[in-house]
Amino acid sequence: MDSRIIGLGILLLLAGCDQNVQRPKTEEKDPFYTYTGYRDWWRFPLEYPYQMLMIDTFRAGYLEQYNPAYPVEDPNQSSTALLQDITLIAREKEFAALQTASEGLALLVYRTGELTEFNSEEELLSYLREHCQFAASLRWQDMDTCYREFEKSL
Repeated sequence: MDSRIIGLGILLLLAGCDQNVQRPKTEEKDPFYTYTGYRDWWRFPLEYPYQMLMIDTFRAGYLEQYNPAYPVEDPNQSSTALLQDITLIAREKEFAALQTASEGLALLVYRTGELTEFNSEEELLSYLREHCQFAASLRWQDMDTCYREFEKSL
């Protein structure tokens, strides 16, 4: 084999390992995961395409499903409300448990989009053990705490 070809191959290999080689820039982050809201409304993403919106106050939020046909910056067109008056949320990788102002409980399973309501926390936890293989306790947070965590992560 020609030594010039081997030498060229080694040179190209070493050049590819150089830390200073110009690499293509990564794309900007998707606004679904970075947009925080505007003026009197705030949002934080859950697992795509679900998000929480708060309007005028952090006391309660709306669980919404995002429609990517519209920009996330326009919640009037880009999302559909699924549940309102949510005061507490427990976010996990596979689901979100929700508590409303009237102390109703609900569970959103991200993979299926199934939203199920429960009469008690015991009933919710039983369902989680049986259907989601979740045996830990839920870590409830209010909307303000979730939003502030999201904001800090950006």
